[in-house]
Amino acid sequence: CWACGLDQDFQELPDGIDTRVGNDGTALSGGQKNRISLARSVYSRRSLMVLDDVLAGLDTRTERLVFNRVLGPQGLLRKIGSAVVLATHAIGWLRYADTVLVIENGKLSYRGKPEDAPASFIRSHAGQPEYEAEDESDNTSPADIPMKTSRSSSVSSSITKRQANWQLYKSYFKSFGRFGFINFTFLIIGFSALQCVQQLVLKWWAGAEATSPSELGKWVGILGAITLIFVVDVFLTLWAGFIVYFPKSSLYLHLQQFTALVKVRYSAWGGKETGSITNRFSQDISIIDGQLANALLNVLAGIFDVIAMTSIIIVATPFIAATIPPLVAVFWIIQKIYLRTGKQLRIMDLEAKAPLCTHFLETVTGAATIKAFGWPKSYREKNDKLLEESQIPYYLLESVQNWLSLVLNLVVAGLATVTMAIVVKLRSTSDAGYVALALINIMDIGPILEMLVVAWTQLETSMGAIARMKEFMEDTPEEEQGKINPPSDWMTEGGITISRLEASYSDIAPSTIKDINLQIKPGQKIAICGRTGSGKSSLASAVFGLLHISSGHLKIDDVDVTQVSQELLRSKMIALPQDAYFTTGTVRENLSLRKTDTLQRKK
Repeated sequence: CWACGLDQDFQELPDGIDTRVGNDGTALSGGQKNRISLARSVYSRRSLMVLDDVLAGLDTRTERLVFNRVLGPQGLLRKIGSAVVLATHAIGWLRYADTVLVIENGKLSYRGKPEDAPASFIRSHAGQPEYEAEDESDNTSPADIPMKTSRSSSVSSSITKRQANWQLYKSYFKSFGRFGFINFTFLIIGFSALQCVQQLVLKWWAGAEATSPSELGKWVGILGAITLIFVVDVFLTLWAGFIVYFPKSSLYLHLQQFTALVKVRYSAWGGKETGSITNRFSQDISIIDGQLANALLNVLAGIFDVIAMTSIIIVATPFIAATIPPLVAVFWIIQKIYLRTGKQLRIMDLEAKAPLCTHFLETVTGAATIKAFGWPKSYREKNDKLLEESQIPYYLLESVQNWLSLVLNLVVAGLATVTMAIVVKLRSTSDAGYVALALINIMDIGPILEMLVVAWTQLETSMGAIARMKEFMEDTPEEEQGKINPPSDWMTEGGITISRLEASYSDIAPSTIKDINLQIKPGQKIAICGRTGSGKSSLASAVFGLLHISSGHLKIDDVDVTQVSQELLRSKMIALPQDAYFTTGTVRENLSLRKTDTLQRKK
């Protein structure tokens, strides 16, 4: 770290060497990223190092300091005897190389000593400064550098807020549209009611002892009409759920979350983890599309099926009504135990996949570095370990679900045994048709109850996706939109006035730029200089409205940028950051950021 000039940066960072770098290193400047990457290479102490323009993005003083301490005649790499291949466009350092390779048009045009480099190559780079390694005035050593300790060694974690269930359900049902959920519920009620009516019609038909063709035709017609209505109701239920309401709900929730994402305040974005955000737009949306939709359908169908079956059982065998209260108590205890355990296991199952997703994204992003440092084996081992840990809650959940199935089947078997014992005792007064109907529903109610408890648990757990989505939308601060409407010719001159400006990358972070006073007249060309991490990019970001301004004023053409719409502010200027952004597509589309067909029409 001393060799790469990071000692001063550690003194300035809020938590020293333990400062969180943020998503993709957003808390670090471009030069700091390069020097940390170089320090990581030096720590490896490999006998061969290939460095691709590692001095880019450094100010002149820092570049000289880093070169002297790492690559110079007395640098660390010289001392440990490492062979170094340095790709660079800065010819000022070539004099310290043993051999120079000049590549032009993809071919090797020269190989030899620096002093014998071709004149054409020297002339093409004549405007670049010459560096002197012996000019280093820094005589400090690593032992002389005080290391700033972290203010907090613990990593804060995001804990999902507990929200009232009714609020979550209200938000979810609202996404179905006006009267959408009510219409869907009535379709499911019709589905359950028609099933019971079919059974009752069959019982009445059997009791009528119809033998004439007209009587048989009447009962066949009645049963056929009810069956046809039942089929239509099932079709309408599935069509309304999976074609209309569920996709509409998912799209509505996704757009709400995406709107919060694109409107997020940049100063609050740096601390967000890419894996967590990706999970919200992949896993959570998948849960809403699949698990939540299926769970809601199964819960509603299960509730109304159980009500209908219980009603038939009580009507068919009234003496069974005496067992309903204890059975309700037993089922309530069972679902309470399963719900408490199953819900936690499902949450653990969801959360256990987040580290795996984050590790995968980090691996994809840093594939080149991982290969260069020889880390593929350790990354594969870590991936296998995270994958195995992510499966543990799933297998535990399967075990708990098997326990639920066993217990419910035992309870239903006990109910059937009690019913048969009572029927045998009271066989002289029992209607055989109704007894058969009651036994059929008793045998059917077991799987329905199991499905209902499992679906209810899955629904409660899947609502966690809605809770996380609401938390993201509520806890993601939106950019402040000023109330001043500037004139239409605003920013035609481009004069900038900055007075006592203090700004930071987040509301709680220390100020990155402090007490800046500056006036830029229209038409002037201003160069902002300073060592890496000094605040050059931060000042430019503040002008573009990306930083949190805690005090002072930043005015463009006498209009405070915090008092106008941020969209309007950015539409009036162009900013080119250190890390260029490219969309997928052609060069033409990246040049214009418009669709190709639009450009072709304008030709």
